[in-house]
Amino acid sequence: MGVKPASKCNGELWEEMKIVVHKLTPEQWSGISEQAHRVCFNEVKPKEWDRIDFALVAVDEERKQMIGYTTMREIDHETIYWQYGGSFPEYRGTLLAARAVLRGPGGQNRRRLPETLAPVVDMMLT
Repeated sequence: MGVKPASKCNGELWEEMKIVVHKLTPEQWSGISEQAHRVCFNEVKPKEWDRIDFALVAVDEERKQMIGYTTMREIDHETIYWQYGGSFPEYRGTLLAARAVLRGPGGQNRRRLPETLAPVVDMMLT
């Protein structure tokens, strides 16, 4: 679950969203990677440049719309390298995608993080 500023027409300050995170294989991600990167960053990144183990994509389930993504590479059993990631235009300036991706698929996954990063993540998740 997440909240974002409501549209001007509904009269509310905030609207709730059901955000679901999907874990995509490299093959699944390659089908949308170029378009996702272009929309988020307004630049071309060929899908052949991706060297990932998986991608996490946050989706607004009600609107069936991607809100953000991150691509990841597993270095070892306790280290994940976040290669790229971004929020789609409508969600820029919010922490919705970052919070959802940090929670991971199912909403409960917490990655082991360096102690220096843990307070930042905790702030994002509250």
